[in-house]
Amino acid sequence: MRLRFSRIADYAVRAALEIARVDGDHLVTRRALAEATDAPHAVLAQALAPLVRAELLVAQAGPRGGYRL
Repeated sequence: MRLRFSRIADYAVRAALEIARVDGDHLVTRRALAEATDAPHAVLAQALAPLVRAELLVAQAGPRGGYRL
């Protein structure tokens, strides 16, 4: 059985895996995630928004902001 994901879903999964690799209390910036996943910043924001709404990720805004599980 072969599963197919949209490009945005693929970016979301790869970004979540990158966030999981980091120590739990540290925030991962969108820039760092974009570099690690080769995803455009704007598309990555779209990909991570549903994960934040579902409370799988925590997002913190601002210059020292980022994402964590």
